[in-house]
Amino acid sequence: MTFTLGPTVVRAIVLRTLWPSVLVLMLTFLAIAYTQNIGWLTVGGVAITAIGARLWAARLMRLKPHAADDPLPPTSFLEPGAKGARLNVEYFNEAGRRAADNIRSYVGVLLSIIGTITALVPTIVDLVRDAIKAHT
Repeated sequence: MTFTLGPTVVRAIVLRTLWPSVLVLMLTFLAIAYTQNIGWLTVGGVAITAIGARLWAARLMRLKPHAADDPLPPTSFLEPGAKGARLNVEYFNEAGRRAADNIRSYVGVLLSIIGTITALVPTIVDLVRDAIKAHT
């Protein structure tokens, strides 16, 4: 049995996980504008990468390392003498939490990549500037 979240829930999770990184990026651009120093991109990129790494490990931090890969609880309980099975609500709760953890992990990986690239921009700009000066 698979568990999926609807588009409205997915959108809410993504927006909730992205706003800290957007805030860091806005503060980074404000610092660049105020100080006229592009080196602040490195600071902002590292902060975004750290946020992404935290999101990437959301399930590991929630369940702890020894239980992160445990199987889901059973879907239903069969009670002796009962005419039918009783649904296990905890299965659906945990499946939903794990689906949300997966979305946070995907966003975390993307933020880690974007943060790393952002942190490298000042270095690349300096290298290109030095290469242009050397050839002119």
